[in-house]
Amino acid sequence: MAKAVRSSLLASLLALAGLAGCAQPARELPPNLSARPAPERLLAEDKQSREYALPCTELHRELTLANHQAAELDQRLRAAQSDNQGKGIAGILIFSPLMLTMDQQEDTRKLLLELETRKDRLLRISQARNCQA
Repeated sequence: MAKAVRSSLLASLLALAGLAGCAQPARELPPNLSARPAPERLLAEDKQSREYALPCTELHRELTLANHQAAELDQRLRAAQSDNQGKGIAGILIFSPLMLTMDQQEDTRKLLLELETRKDRLLRISQARNCQA
């Protein structure tokens, strides 16, 4: 009986460690403006942003750059999550203080969230102006 409880506890801890490496809160979604025509989808902060004054060619360049940066940050987060999963499993099975070395990448997550918000703003402005990609 005690052996079954230990096995169950070990399986639970292993599953928890695996999930801890994947944990990432969902970002806050912008308001749903899809039913409105493109020019009416702009938010008040979009019109006050510095991107609002950019011509279409600059908007497209900035959007391409933001997409590239977001892909790099996402890759960095995925690598850290994979590393954290390995540390969690090794921490449970071999050496528990190893779990204290997990890197949550808070700065990278914050930067990615800001970049995704900027990408959304650039896309709304581009669509409102009917810029061609």
